[in-house]
Amino acid sequence: DGLYDLHVVVRDAAGNETISATVASRRVDNTAPTTSDNAPSGWQSSGVTVTLNASDGSGSGVSNTQFAVDGGGWQSGNSVSVSSDGIHTISYFSTDAVGNVESPRTATVMIDTTPPDPGANDPGNYLRGTVTLSANPSGDGAPILEVEFQHSPEGADTWTSLGVDDTAPYEAMWDTSNPGDGRYDLRFIVREDTVPVRETTVDLASKIVDNTAPTASVGSPLNGAVVSGGVT
Repeated sequence: DGLYDLHVVVRDAAGNETISATVASRRVDNTAPTTSDNAPSGWQSSGVTVTLNASDGSGSGVSNTQFAVDGGGWQSGNSVSVSSDGIHTISYFSTDAVGNVESPRTATVMIDTTPPDPGANDPGNYLRGTVTLSANPSGDGAPILEVEFQHSPEGADTWTSLGVDDTAPYEAMWDTSNPGDGRYDLRFIVREDTVPVRETTVDLASKIVDNTAPTASVGSPLNGAVVSGGVT
């Protein structure tokens, strides 16, 4: 491949020779163009646009780039938009000005725009001692990265982490003696392994922590009293 000058030399039987005018800068190109993509890796939390970059080096130049998504029809262009949930395959190739055709290449794009079901397990309205908080999130597409458990005084919206678990079953232990008796809100934050990381939050409001035993006393009969019959 490259640029070449051409001329024709004609000789007759007597040895006379004529050289034609030179035809300059004729390009030989037997090499197909190459195309690359900027498809992102990993699960994406929203649709993406993939750019196809074709180059023919010192060849005749790129004349067309074509692509197809998930085995669909071929389209010409350098920009591919993918927005629906799932794992998608983009096939693409380019052709140069003299008809050299690149072998098809592929790129994979993974989209998950649907938040998971957090699967928060309600520990009950009245809590005491050490309480196990747990969640069983589920969803299609991107895997669960971690679940964080938090608490806040009821209605205060000032959250304190109780723990982060990155392995199912997702749990955190809450020692309710600290912060002590009172009313609290609980929050479960499910994070998915997407780009960017997506958070799905569910709140369980108005949980009553009560670690204090009730008190009782006998008001009647009085201490030392002598009683008979029925006594109230």
